[in-house]
Order: sequence, then C-alpha cells, then structure tokens
Amino acid sequence: MLNSGFFQEIDEKRVRQLRDTSEAIGNAYHKAMRQEDERESEQLAIIAATYLRRAAANSILLDDFDRCARLFRDAGRLYHHVGSPYGAFMDALGGQHASDFGIHRHKPSSQTVYALLSGVGREWRSQGDFLRMQRKELEEFRGSRIGVLSVPVEYYLELFDVAHEAIGSRDISQARLREAFLPFVHGYSAALQRARRDRYHWTRLAMVFHPVEPDVIGVFLVVGIALMEAGVDFHSLLEGFPVDREALAAVIYCFKRMNRGPNNGMERDKE
Repeated sequence: MLNSGFFQEIDEKRVRQLRDTSEAIGNAYHKAMRQEDERESEQLAIIAATYLRRAAANSILLDDFDRCARLFRDAGRLYHHVGSPYGAFMDALGGQHASDFGIHRHKPSSQTVYALLSGVGREWRSQGDFLRMQRKELEEFRGSRIGVLSVPVEYYLELFDVAHEAIGSRDISQARLREAFLPFVHGYSAALQRARRDRYHWTRLAMVFHPVEPDVIGVFLVVGIALMEAGVDFHSLLEGFPVDREALAAVIYCFKRMNRGPNNGMERDKE
C-alpha cells in the first residue's frame, strides 16, 4: 500500500525501487557533468535534473516529504545552472518561497511563464516593472504548449493576471480564480483517467506522465501560497472544482503537505 493513500493499485515496492534508481542515476549524471566542457555539462545537467525531478515525485507517493523537498531543490539547482525558468517551480516544490529564488533575467521563451508565476507574490513588490515587461513579452508565446500535459501558455498568463489582481485588490471572486485554475486541474484529471486505462503501465509507473505531476502541483503550490498570504481562502477554492474526486483530493493532499511557507494556514498534519 502506498503511504500517500492514493492510487493504491500502484505497487509501493515498484515506486520505491524507481525512486531510488532515478535518484542514483540523477546523482551520477550530476557528478559526470563536472568533468565535461560547458556544452556537454549543460546536457548532462538537464538529464540529471529530469531524473531527480522524477525521484522527487515518487517520494510524494511514498509520503517521504523531506526527501521529496531535497530532491526538488537539487533538480532546481541544475535547471538554474542551465538557465531554465523551470528551476523556479522546482525550488517552490522544494519548499522555498518565491522571494528566495527571484526571477531570472533570461531571453523570453514559452517556459518563461514558470518564472513569471513564481513572481506573482512577494517578488511583485521588488520586481514589478520587470514582471510587467516579461508578461508583455510572453504574449507572442500564447499559442505555445508546455509541460507534460501540453498546457497552452495562454492559460498560465490568464492565471497570472487573475492571481495578481486578487493579490492586489483582495476582493476578486472565487469564481474567477477557480475559472483560471480550471484548465490545470481539468488537464490533470483527464490525464489521470487516460493513464489508468492502460493498467499494465499504470500499475508499474512506466509512463511519462506522473500520478502527482509536478507541472500541475507546482502551479497550485506557487500561486496558492501567494494567494493565501494575501488572505485568499485557497482551501475552499480547491474544494469547489467539478472534476474527478481522487484527482482533486491528490492536489489538495500535495498542497497541504508541501506548503511549508509562513502563515500558510494549511500546516502539515501532526504526526
């Protein structure tokens, strides 16, 4: 039985084996990158980060959140090493507040939305002008799709706009916030249903999509923490989505257990 209490048809022994193997491979590539030239080093860093990211996600299923946080932070450092905005999400999943890792000033690309979302909270006060410029530059990527779930960039931009408005005004309706989050939770729910239909690969966790996909969990964690610190009842917002109940329960569970920011109002349950 998985410690997380979700997806019980997935074999725990298999998850633990995959987690340990992915971590070992990621660390091996990380070690190897130090001995290569810059170009080879960057390629090895991306491979290492991918394996560590996967190991961290498997740790969520095993309810091992200390190890999960460490692995996400390790992956984040490697993504930052190659200048990838995805490192901001990895940092957040590793328990670091957006104000701790800042915004990277790199050439805009579709993946820059990860850095943009990471600045929706406290970073706005110190880097508002840069974020507004970055937000404008990302308009040209609205039609691009990113992440394992291939979510259109426009949905990230709309979520950023609504979340920033909520933080600034504090009187935005939960209906508008829920509408902005809906494409992410709907995409996650649909992906879960598709993955489970292939029972052979699902039970063995032999697929690109992960049951607690960081691309989705990261969106809720990064933006959710900022909203909660602005006084938004994020827990009630999460409860109201018309999607598969287990998908929604998994998102809420991950948010509660991984949100380690100050004044989160959703502290980790006492052991």
